[in-house]
Amino acid sequence: MARLDFLHICNDAFLTAGTNSLNVIGIFDRITAQKLPVGIPKLSLAMGITALDGPHDILIVLKKDLKELGRVQGSYQGPNHQHIHHFIGLGFPEAGEYIFEVSVDGELLGTKRLLVNKTGE
Repeated sequence: MARLDFLHICNDAFLTAGTNSLNVIGIFDRITAQKLPVGIPKLSLAMGITALDGPHDILIVLKKDLKELGRVQGSYQGPNHQHIHHFIGLGFPEAGEYIFEVSVDGELLGTKRLLVNKTGE
């Protein structure tokens, strides 16, 4: 059984060469735009996962109002994993609550909410 130790929405994330230290820059949970739709040049998800040793499948799903807007699949090897995914040019068509879901080996481990607002609302 896997466990999601942390999940952050941020401007950028990377692993330091040599030490494999996770660097997370600009954690946020909301976007305020002057007009909608709004596009984000780069948005990153950084997460820590603990699981049994071996190969694992990871799935990230973006939803709004229970409707799936997109998904990213990948895999990793080992018991502990710091996973980073960069979304380039991600667009949000309307204001509201967007949810990132993280699953490992078919099991939903956790979610993170991103609130999109229009200035003045």
